[in-house]
Amino acid sequence: MREKGRNSGRNPAGKVGWVDVLCSIRPLKIKVLTYSVLTLFWVMGCIWFVLQRIPGAYEALRTPIELLFDVAVLILGVWTLRNRWDIAVVISYLVISLTTTLIINGHSIVFWLNGSRMYFSILFMLPIFRWLLSTRERSIYFITRMDKSIYIFLWIQLPCVIYQYLAFGGGDYGGGSLGNLNSGTISTLIYAMSFYLMLKRWDNEKSYMQNLLNNRTLIFLLLPSFMNETKISFVYLVLYFLFLVPFNRRFLINMLYVIPAVVLMTFLAGYVYLQTNEIPDYMKSMDFLEYYVIGDEQTYEIMENLFDSEGDTDENRDFMRGAKFLMLPTVMTDKPHGLWLGYGASQFKGGTVMEQTHFAKKYEWFLYGTSTQLMQVQLDMGLLGDIWLLFYMCVLFGWIGKGGRLKGQMQWFLMGEFIIILIYASFLSMPIFALPYVYLVALSSRWNLVEDTLSYERKNASESDLTRLEG
Repeated sequence: MREKGRNSGRNPAGKVGWVDVLCSIRPLKIKVLTYSVLTLFWVMGCIWFVLQRIPGAYEALRTPIELLFDVAVLILGVWTLRNRWDIAVVISYLVISLTTTLIINGHSIVFWLNGSRMYFSILFMLPIFRWLLSTRERSIYFITRMDKSIYIFLWIQLPCVIYQYLAFGGGDYGGGSLGNLNSGTISTLIYAMSFYLMLKRWDNEKSYMQNLLNNRTLIFLLLPSFMNETKISFVYLVLYFLFLVPFNRRFLINMLYVIPAVVLMTFLAGYVYLQTNEIPDYMKSMDFLEYYVIGDEQTYEIMENLFDSEGDTDENRDFMRGAKFLMLPTVMTDKPHGLWLGYGASQFKGGTVMEQTHFAKKYEWFLYGTSTQLMQVQLDMGLLGDIWLLFYMCVLFGWIGKGGRLKGQMQWFLMGEFIIILIYASFLSMPIFALPYVYLVALSSRWNLVEDTLSYERKNASESDLTRLEG
């Protein structure tokens, strides 16, 4: 009877019957999950900005609040874990991480549990959204609410970053509502969210430039990304306008005027960046860019001395990402098994409540400061962990398993961000980043659900109708 009710709401063209859509929702579970995710999104997305305005609050509450976030993600993820590929990701992580942490490196189960918190977002965000988007009924209910939150979230970044710019002078403090020192995180999210909303509002009957003009607000909301020190925003900007070009027969023709537009936008963004960030003249040269990315001879001399000292140093310096990647193979040979199996999950935890491992103490100069997703997984689980991360990427982007209609532009843009994250920062370990990012990736392989939601939104059903029909 239930199947018959569902199918009767569709016409021969396959469109959804809107009464059946709303009637077939599981009222309690969909509501609990929807508002749990929305609550997590807003609390995680704003609480640090608020606490940092209260003297001593951030330092005192950071650890217990982060633990609560991790537990919440774990509970919601386990509750929704149904898909066999999601289960395969979790089981393969358990096998690899338990083997290298407990058996190979001899750490305790408590250390493994604490270290695994850095992987909760990778393991459990996708099952949550897979359940919420598993049917048209659930997805329409959830997407309408989540997308409103994303749009409001974009607007909130503007006053937050302006305040941080006036208070701290820009730089890495411009993390928006995520708080100080999260400039890279918020910039990456801003581009992903704006790009998604732009594609959702895109009118294929209008030209590229007309669509940009009609949705100029979303372009304006990119502004906060140039009021902090995140230089990777220039890469995101180029990807943003290039991947907005529809993949159709007019692609090459469109590129003839899109590329000049991208160059112009990049020039304007660079001008805004230079005006809002105090950049000395010597930092504008190619020599400094090379130094900023991979360091110089002195950088490697210092790192080699620190390596030879075996941690017996008070050096507390954040080395360049490129320099760390070049030094990574040497660090991975500390033990014979290091290259293949790593040193246990996770070496980046400890030092606040729990004791650090011998490896973490010895290489504290290497672990301190900038870390990347690839570096984190490599140190924790070795090359076997890298293979696991590649497997997760295939599951995440819907290349393995059953999905819906692919949105190529969305996939390419988010995959570009994913690759950048691997060598730029460990954002996927942060629940506040993973929550909206995984949601957007999930939609990129289920674009038919976005289109169904758009059709529903145009119907403009009232909340009272929703309540009545769900009952």
